[in-house]
Amino acid sequence: MLFKDYPIRKIAEMDKPYRCPVVYQVGLPPKHSTRLAKGVLWIDTQGLHLDGTIQMDMPFDAIRRLNYQRIAYRNFIRIQSRCTLYIMAVNLHLGLQGLSNPHHMEQIYSRLHRQIGGRGRCGECGYNMLMSQGNCPDCGSVRVFPGIPLR
Repeated sequence: MLFKDYPIRKIAEMDKPYRCPVVYQVGLPPKHSTRLAKGVLWIDTQGLHLDGTIQMDMPFDAIRRLNYQRIAYRNFIRIQSRCTLYIMAVNLHLGLQGLSNPHHMEQIYSRLHRQIGGRGRCGECGYNMLMSQGNCPDCGSVRVFPGIPLR
């Protein structure tokens, strides 16, 4: 199935919803022979929404860790929350094989990274906590994104 009607958005348009076709796996990392579910990923100002075989709504404050992961010769974006979600943006999906779209992968990762505050940022106000110790000097929060414990 070819996805033609999904517009490519610029990174600067963060306030507009972003939509792209993806294949995904929830839970365990996909293996080379894993049949991935396909669906449509939406990113808006509230969070991440996945419409497909397994439907998910994940607010940005629920995301604990975000990174690229190479599994079975394919690149995935790994999103850790209560469950782990592996996402690969595709143009074409044929059963076990998918034609990856690197532009959409960059868009998804950069948009999520920007929305959750980036590495070492306060989870409440976005203050840079890499050089700080203890609570956030701006708001007093102890939440730091993604996955970096306080010293």
